[in-house]
Amino acid sequence: EPPPAIATTGALEAAAEAGDSAARAALSVRLTKASFGQMEVLGQFNNGFIVTRLGPDLFVVDQHAADEKANFERLGASAVVSSQRLVAPLPLELAPAEQAAIREHLDA
Repeated sequence: EPPPAIATTGALEAAAEAGDSAARAALSVRLTKASFGQMEVLGQFNNGFIVTRLGPDLFVVDQHAADEKANFERLGASAVVSSQRLVAPLPLELAPAEQAAIREHLDA
């Protein structure tokens, strides 16, 4: 599955909506994992975003989103999912006062 296109706004977006093929191509850049390794870090702002350059293009990378993606992929690669048969429910016998207390707290 290819990575999502990079979202941008402004003059390029307006040109793409008008049908400018060069602008449309610029807006549909797709990055691979290898692309991130080739990026030159220019700086950080707002304690959560990294400004990078890849060739002539500038990118803003959300550090939190990038970390979540990396953790998700690492967990997906190493996690073993096992299944378990459902256990038959046991009947629960409650006194009328206990039933009333549970009903009172159902919406809480």
